Amino acid sequence: MINSRNTMSIKELIICYFSGTGNSRRVSRWVEEYAFPLKGNVLNMENITKSGLLSLKPDSVFGIVFPTHGFTAPWKVLKFVFGLPVGKGIIAFVIATRGSLAFGSFLLPGFAGSACFLISLILILKGYKIEGFRGVDMPSNWISLHPGLSKAGAEKILAKSHSQVRNFTGEILAFRYRILTISRLFEFIFALLLLPVSVLYLVIGHFLLAKLLYANYSCNGCGLCAENCPVNAIKMYGKRNPRPYWTFKCESCMRCLNYCPKKAVEASYPFAVAAGYIGSSAMLSILFYKTELKALWLSTIDNPLIYSAVKWIYFVLIFFLVYIVFYYLFRIPFINRILSIINPIHYYRRYNEPDTKLSDFRKDNIQS
Repeated sequence: MINSRNTMSIKELIICYFSGTGNSRRVSRWVEEYAFPLKGNVLNMENITKSGLLSLKPDSVFGIVFPTHGFTAPWKVLKFVFGLPVGKGIIAFVIATRGSLAFGSFLLPGFAGSACFLISLILILKGYKIEGFRGVDMPSNWISLHPGLSKAGAEKILAKSHSQVRNFTGEILAFRYRILTISRLFEFIFALLLLPVSVLYLVIGHFLLAKLLYANYSCNGCGLCAENCPVNAIKMYGKRNPRPYWTFKCESCMRCLNYCPKKAVEASYPFAVAAGYIGSSAMLSILFYKTELKALWLSTIDNPLIYSAVKWIYFVLIFFLVYIVFYYLFRIPFINRILSIINPIHYYRRYNEPDTKLSDFRKDNIQS
């Protein structure tokens, strides 16, 4: 329970979250739970975006909860924060969920990188008063990289995180949270070291990861993935046999992959290898300075930054074209089955937050 003596001027707690598989939503609900008896209002960021700007009152505490992508905040969250109304001194806090793994009794913590720092900075520049921020370990849902955690492993991480959120909530609402600490200084230093990775993710990696997803032979064309995509990045193409197509808007939030009832959504390792090979070999034979096959017009480019930009643009175009080819190859049942069977992800366990259903995301709207 919060210290009511220090929060008599606070009337409401408003939490906006962005979540793929439910981790950030669960953390938001925990904050609401531990803010009792203060009135809490948990809102889904994707629904607010559709409804217009969020209305905040001077006597509210405003929180943003979101997952860490590429050691920073997702594009969806960045655009949402930039679109917020001017803060005018409204108290705010930031929580970034980060992927944690369990190996027996050992829990490997995640790392939020620049996520909390970046969003906090933007809020400060918009006139909000940051009362605190922190990363919270939650079960990793990135099935493109590893199998989903076992139930026992996920429960261990959730139990630990629950107590972290309880303590954080109490400190924030009692105005006892300390931002300047030695551990946070080291966290900031590591965030700076990983900043190049985060920038590459936002500028390039974010788009390339979107093209790794496809539907295997188990897909029945139900459209559940497209209907529930938080950024409307999935389109269904085909009249007799509709199949999902992932656009560059995809945030790699893993909702489609982890919630598909047929486990039909996968990330294609064969495509990643093929696209990388074709793109890189094309650049080596056409765009690299020392090759005899270098295009003549490139000889006029002396600026290394412009030259690098040309190479990356070319690579992205190659990647996109290869994806188009693979998309239609995946529509051929025999090829789809072969590529899926040799794909390790085909056999991975899926993960979504145990207490979160797809319908819950739609319930957390701006009218709640």
